[in-house]
Amino acid sequence: MRFKGIKAKYRYSVSNDSYSIDLLEGDNVYITVRQLRTRLVDYFRDQESPSVYFEDGSKLIENLHIVRPPNFHIPYIDMTSLDRIAWTVNICNESQGKNKKADSIQYQYIQKLKQEDYWIVFDDDSSYEIADIVTFKESGNCIYVDLYHLKFSSRDQAGSRVDDFYQVCGQVIKSCKWVGEFDKIIDQLKRREKSRIREGYASRIEVGSYADFDRLKQHGRRLQKKYRFFIVQPGLKVDVVTPDVLTILGSTDLYVRETSGNSLQVIGS
Repeated sequence: MRFKGIKAKYRYSVSNDSYSIDLLEGDNVYITVRQLRTRLVDYFRDQESPSVYFEDGSKLIENLHIVRPPNFHIPYIDMTSLDRIAWTVNICNESQGKNKKADSIQYQYIQKLKQEDYWIVFDDDSSYEIADIVTFKESGNCIYVDLYHLKFSSRDQAGSRVDDFYQVCGQVIKSCKWVGEFDKIIDQLKRREKSRIREGYASRIEVGSYADFDRLKQHGRRLQKKYRFFIVQPGLKVDVVTPDVLTILGSTDLYVRETSGNSLQVIGS
């Protein structure tokens, strides 16, 4: 794994009654949890075990390999969950960054979202993000919290490459922990906005205002919340999706549906 120039190699070992994480080579990686700085190996040993999700739908937690029933097969993602837009930017350039680069996937997709009826559209891209774009929309008696995960294409032309999806599918699964955490999401975004403004850069809020966060929190207490997850990958050519890509998206969709009750949506080319 790599963290901003730091390279480290770890080994995850399991036995009948235990597991261990060992640093094999490279620098110690430290993480900060609740203001406590600790080594990654110590964190995994003493506080939280890692979870490994496999493409076949099974998962490894500590030394437990949790598998699906023998007759279970990971379904392909439903083709109706795949959509496309016409991209006019460099599909190998993902983030608009602090300077809001117009030739980026994130910038173009935010412009698309601005044309829709969202209460807040928020650029949450960078370390510790909930998603690359977080939006809030009211409809009927519901507030929809939409989490958009973007990924650049590994090539200039759209296709159907598994490598374009491994990382972004992992990000979707990781962000499912925010389901049901409406107030915490708002508080997190408020902190992120304050930090950005203190740094002297443009606001992360693309639609709405900072004051809307508190209005949204108060108003939202009376409404049902629904959480929806999106992958935006212009490197996917929707007309020629391979079985391998349908499988990895199907596995991610299964986890999203079990967690949120909604299907994963994928936007390609």
